[in-house]
Amino acid sequence: MNKRSIKIPERCSAQIKEMWQDEEGFWAAAAPGWCFDTLSGYLLLAETEEELMSEAGDHIRPEEYEVRDMDGQRGSVVSYERACSLLPQLRLGYSIISTGTGENFERIQSSVHRRHQDYLTLEQEDGTTIYSLPDYSLTVREELQKDGTIRLTPLTGAVAYTSRSWQELPEDGLYAACLSLEQQINREARKGKEEPQPLLQVTGDPSAPLVSALLALPIPKRTGLIEVNPIAGSALSIQAIPQSQPSDLKIIHRISQLLQDNGYEEASKFLDCAYEL
Repeated sequence: MNKRSIKIPERCSAQIKEMWQDEEGFWAAAAPGWCFDTLSGYLLLAETEEELMSEAGDHIRPEEYEVRDMDGQRGSVVSYERACSLLPQLRLGYSIISTGTGENFERIQSSVHRRHQDYLTLEQEDGTTIYSLPDYSLTVREELQKDGTIRLTPLTGAVAYTSRSWQELPEDGLYAACLSLEQQINREARKGKEEPQPLLQVTGDPSAPLVSALLALPIPKRTGLIEVNPIAGSALSIQAIPQSQPSDLKIIHRISQLLQDNGYEEASKFLDCAYEL
């Protein structure tokens, strides 16, 4: 059967990103910053829609993350919001790991990423490649995945200190550095090939009616129209993203209509009133 979207209950609209039914059963996907106490961590499967509605709120919880140094030692435990703000400044070789699932934050939240790293590459006779960065030298084996992305598998690595003496990079730091570089390469390769950029950006507390309603919409319906940034305690902010697209009012009208078509009339009225449509 085809995938059928299910409306998310108001009581867990901030915690659940999407609900749907397919041939395997009834599913719920956790919103950013949340996870289920299930094996997968981010997905919940039920046999019936009633069971899904009953269990969704019971099995979901805020996700926490630990910051690890190059030796893999835990430094501190941080919230989702803190992880988002910390990652762009995080030192290469350090990592942020979910305490619930063990997943690396850079894979969990691909829209948040580290600062750009400049590098040079040198291909070796044995088929490996050396990535030379200002403070690191990473020897990796490159592998092209079926989806066109590149996977970097580290072989050896070293970190340079101010004395310019090279020391072996610990295994945890080596894998973290390779993942960060791999994410950057794939992200930059996708530029211009991705889905349309959103026309409107809404930031605010997940409990705000507009933010809650937008989060409840299936992601494919929001794609190319709106980007939602749920931040606990944040004031509501609505901004049109400048680009060669229809005028601001046309953008707002399209999103308002989208909300109305999916049963979120109050949120649609709020947007109409805010822009005097």
